[in-house]
Amino acid sequence: MTTMERLDELDRKILALLQAEGRRSFADLGREVGLSTPAVKRRVDRLEAAGVIRGYAAVVDASKLGFGFEAIAEVYCADRTAPQDVLASVIGIPEVVSAVTVSG
Repeated sequence: MTTMERLDELDRKILALLQAEGRRSFADLGREVGLSTPAVKRRVDRLEAAGVIRGYAAVVDASKLGFGFEAIAEVYCADRTAPQDVLASVIGIPEVVSAVTVSG
């Protein structure tokens, strides 16, 4: 049985609420889904332990940091450069917030 098959409707509601606002308290989540605070905490702990929830992140407004625009850059390698070498070379640049490789 997959993780998705083990999630019930309450788990899905909790996940949706956390995706919209990751800093919601267990008490607030409980009020929304009709569970006690400890019951919500147990469910969130289980979802974290199962790897369904991998972490929490802040959404940063880049313009408030002085960045006037966002850009997506494609990098093509003419030789046989390994994708992990390309990632290693760009991920250290402070302005780079995400880097992915695509092959095929």
